[in-house]
Amino acid sequence: MSWSGWFNIGAPAGGFAGAPATISRNKDVCNVYVRGNDNKLWQRPYYNGQWHDWAKHANGVLASEPTLGSMGPDHEHVFVRGTDGNVYQQYWTAAGGWKGWFNLGAPAGGFAGGPATI
Repeated sequence: MSWSGWFNIGAPAGGFAGAPATISRNKDVCNVYVRGNDNKLWQRPYYNGQWHDWAKHANGVLASEPTLGSMGPDHEHVFVRGTDGNVYQQYWTAAGGWKGWFNLGAPAGGFAGGPATI
């Protein structure tokens, strides 16, 4: 097996700021997330063997690029810095769909940039 060539998956309406973040919650699904130029979270999913349209997550105003993690198959979570300087999380599970945004607070004195996860 060899690498495919590069191909363009586009950008959300209005473009995006910073770098994209990706996650695969199982062997058949991949999601790309970006902070749109409207400071909203945008997602472009790959499933059923093809890329699907960009979709905006309705709630939340981002002040950083998203960072992603998973606690196992059919689970993913997104962390961002909000405009109030706190860390926010939302998550998706196959059983329950999307939940959040949850305010996780911030360290004393705040922080610069965006959160990271592993």
